[in-house]
Parts: sequence; C-alpha cells; structure tokens
Amino acid sequence: MKKNFGLLVLMIVPFISFTQKRYYTPSAYQISAHDHKGQLSLSVARGNGYDVNVSYSITNHLCILLAYGENNLYEQRSTILDVYGIQNNNSYKTARIGYFKNIKKTLLSKIETYLGYSRAKIDNYWSFLEFDPVYAEYAKAGYNSIFIGADAILESKFFELSFSGRFNNYKYGSFTFYEMHPYTYYPKSSVEGLKGTNFELISGSGIKYKGFKVLIQAGISVPISSPYASQTDTYPSNIGTSVVVHKEKLQPGQFIFRLGLQFSTRRNN
Repeated sequence: MKKNFGLLVLMIVPFISFTQKRYYTPSAYQISAHDHKGQLSLSVARGNGYDVNVSYSITNHLCILLAYGENNLYEQRSTILDVYGIQNNNSYKTARIGYFKNIKKTLLSKIETYLGYSRAKIDNYWSFLEFDPVYAEYAKAGYNSIFIGADAILESKFFELSFSGRFNNYKYGSFTFYEMHPYTYYPKSSVEGLKGTNFELISGSGIKYKGFKVLIQAGISVPISSPYASQTDTYPSNIGTSVVVHKEKLQPGQFIFRLGLQFSTRRNN
C-alpha cells in the first residue's frame, strides 16, 4: 500500500508542478449588443484581473471593440497535497471588428460575428505557501492570437442572455520557466514553436436599467489543435551544464470568468 501511494505521489507531483505554470490567459469581452450607428459602450470588469472594454458602432452593421486587461493579483489555490499561491503580473491588449444585425425573433434578438487580434504578456510565479517566494517557480511568456467568433443575444427590457463561441489561434514568441533557489543551481526550460487552436465557449447573463448593465460571464477554453513544441531543459551544476532537448505537447486550457459593469448610449428599443 505504501509503495502504491509513493508511486502515486511521484506521478502527481510533476503534473502539479507543470499545471501551475499559468501561460495561457483567455478573456471574455463585453456584450455590446449594438442596434445602429453611433452607439458607444464602455465597461469595467473583474475577471482575469481587471479589464476595460470600449466598443463603437461605426455604421448600422459594423462595430469595433478595444480591450485592455491587467492582472497583478495574488491568488491562493489548493491541491490534494498542499496549498500554493500564484503571483500574477499578466496583461493583454485586444482589437476586434464585428458585424451586427437585429434579428428580433422569439429566441434570438441580435447576432454579432467578429474577427479579432490579441497580444498577451505572461510574467508570474507560484510557490507553496510555507516556502519563501525566492524558492518559487517562474513562468514568462508572450503570445499573439487571432480569433473569429460570434455572439448570440436574447434580450428584453431589463434582462439579457448571451452565448459566445470563438476559435482562437495562438502562437508564442517566447516561453521560459524556471525555479529560483538562492543557495544552489536551478534548472531552466525554454519552449519554441508553441502554437495551436482553442475553442472557447462563454455564456452571459445581464440585468439592465436604462443605459447600465451588470453582466456576468463564464465559460471554458478547450484545446482542439496543439502540435508538439520543442522544449530545451538546462541543468547547471558545479561540474558543468547539461542540456536536454525534447518534444513536448502543451495543451493550454482555462476557465473563463468576467463580472462587469457596463454603460451604453441610448438604443432605439
């Protein structure tokens, strides 16, 4: 029994160590629900940190959206073995153009399709709470993504339901992770050629009053294509440095959450 438990621990610990490297951070965006030309919609929200979204309808069917998010929060998580903390220092910038149309059916009020581009910067570390952060494991990365998707919206005077689906194609320009040990050598890993496609599904529910809306959104990002990337592991020691290069299949998946307060200029409802 003890032998089996030991084997289980040996299998779980490397998995836990890797999964805490937060290197993919998808976000939800506001549901603007434009009706016509000249409408402005602005929101601030708490989700993957804090973010600001602003959109504007440039014609009766075309709109643009800009978003900026930043996460400098400290989070506490737990596993079956222990409790650990993550110190975030991540950010992203997004630009999106969309086509919207009023449907005005019983189960569908509006629809918007869009194409967008996003850049994300990842710089965080995690450590078990009983250890000092100088012994933490760090992850630093940057990636660009192009996404295409659609929002389906059902709304009444005071309430709103939305469903968003998008395909997100990402490519990393840099990705390194390493451990910090002040009194000894520590290994360092770098990943090259990491790219893939995720499908992201998000549902939203809002309460509206005049031009204001409180919107809560939740969803999931699931990998559907993730080719092998090249990973280089460097192990320094007092007698030299050993380097191991191997292929690694990294499949970033993540839960998505956003709670926002939104204001939009008057619509022709």
